[in-house]
Parts: sequence; structure tokens; C-alpha cells
Amino acid sequence: MNDSETVGISGLRWESNYCAETGPASYTLVANPGPLVTDFHLWLRDSYEAYVLHVGQEDRLTFIGPPDRTIAARFVDCRRSLIDSGQRSLIAFSFVPDPRRVLHVPQGIAMHFAGLCNVTVRSEPVLFAPSKQTAYEPGNDQIRISTATSPKDFPSIEVNDLPLPAAVLQSICRREQDMLASGAHYDTTFGIPVGNEIHRIRADR
Repeated sequence: MNDSETVGISGLRWESNYCAETGPASYTLVANPGPLVTDFHLWLRDSYEAYVLHVGQEDRLTFIGPPDRTIAARFVDCRRSLIDSGQRSLIAFSFVPDPRRVLHVPQGIAMHFAGLCNVTVRSEPVLFAPSKQTAYEPGNDQIRISTATSPKDFPSIEVNDLPLPAAVLQSICRREQDMLASGAHYDTTFGIPVGNEIHRIRADR
């Protein structure tokens, strides 16, 4: 379970999932250690129009789909501590869906995927709090960056580094469950980089 493969950017890595082979090419997935909150995203389109970047969330993504599907991934490191030391990194690579492994994308790394149509993505996020006062909102931690943006123009982000208790993510999950059950609308925001600032856009769901 501890197999790990770094893929070009510090912290960006594949690890083995907790899974058992239950027959020929058949697997049962068990939750990885952490908050035990899992979302499943079924993609009915190939891609989306922006990179996504989190300040306080490490993504752990398992891609489940046809083994002949090729997914193209691009990543740009936006962590201020590395950029200030001259280590701005970017990488692109392709892979196929494989339920036996999980991709870890640390907070502060912008990500973009293409080739997702008919692929299901299991998401097991881990949340981090800031070490000083910021405008961070655990339930609205998303910055979107156009795919037309040059990597040199990506924002420089101070990421959160204090692990939040599992109860925080579980509380957010319960709130989302209550809203979905009641059919209530709720506000969500995402950040858009403009120059050296992040402007927040509010949307109703």
C-alpha cells in the first residue's frame, strides 16, 4: 500500500489504492486513510475550460473507466515558497484509468485533465488550514485559471499547511447532504486571478 511514484513536481505523485482483486479485472476499492469523505464525479464531457487550483485542499483522485481511454494531464506549480526560490515547475503527461492507484495533487498545484468522457473520478480530499488570518473558506476553495493562460502568468499562492481535523470535512459533507435533500439553493464562490490579486466570483446553485 506504500508504493509511491513522484511525477515531476514535488508532492505530485501516484500511490497504491487500498483495493482487492475480486476476480479477473475486477476490484473492490476501500477508502484510503483520511477523513473518510468520498465524492464520485462522472464525466459526460471530455474536459473543462480552466485549470483548477486549491489553496487548502490536497486532492486524491482515482480514475475509473475503460482501460483504452487516454487522459491527458497538465499541472503548474503555483506555490509561492517554490516560485520565490526560482522553482516554478510545470509538467504534462498522459495515463489510463486504473482503480489500483490514486493521484495526489497537493494544494497550490493547478491541474487540468482532458479525455474524461465516461470516466468516473473518485475524490478523497484532505483539508488544510492557514497558519495566519486569511480569507480562506473550506467549502469554497477553488481558483480557476483559463487554459489560454501562459504558465508564467499563473498566480503565486500562499498555501495552507495545517491539517484540519477530519470532522471539518465531514461537517461540510453533512451540510451538502442536507441542502441536496431539501432542494435548497446555496451560494458558492470561486477565485479568478487578476494581476497579482484573486477576485472571488459568487454563483448560486
